[in-house]
Amino acid sequence: RVFDRNGDGYISAEELRVAVTTLGDALTQDEAEELIGMLDQDGDGKLGYEEFV
Repeated sequence: RVFDRNGDGYISAEELRVAVTTLGDALTQDEAEELIGMLDQDGDGKLGYEEFV
């Protein structure tokens, strides 16, 4: 829930970037999109709970 700011059940690249930055580590939008791409198993461009954990 901390990462899923809009409550849609998924973590977007922007939500990931904001969460990581809030935790004190810099993350660019490109880096966030790259991470999502590496973890995104169903190819929808965002992370569901199972993909995230």
